Amino acid sequence: MVNQAYVDYITSDTWKEKAREVRLRAGYECEECGMGGCELQVHHKHYDSFGNEDLRDLQCLCIACHRMADRRRKRRKKRQIFEAQLNGWGRKVYGDDWEWNPGYEVVEERFENWLAAKGYA
Repeated sequence: MVNQAYVDYITSDTWKEKAREVRLRAGYECEECGMGGCELQVHHKHYDSFGNEDLRDLQCLCIACHRMADRRRKRRKKRQIFEAQLNGWGRKVYGDDWEWNPGYEVVEERFENWLAAKGYA
């Protein structure tokens, strides 16, 4: 399913101008691997300010580096969600000082075991 607001923005003149500025800033080379003379795409480091991005939140990347950057961003997002869930579970089970008593690694392992037992892992 395609998000129409995303498509509308990415095809807008506003986005096209931002993308042009990012490519120009990068000297028309991938900001990860340095490759030039190839198709370059503009990558959102995050979507927190989507539609109102600062140019520092955007990267000029070749297709291969863009795919890798998207995977890294998704992994970071999954980790943030996991840590928020772990924090909630740790507080509920062990109290506000769970990171120190019994300790982050202990609680993380117990949380992962709890998730597996519930069929979520």
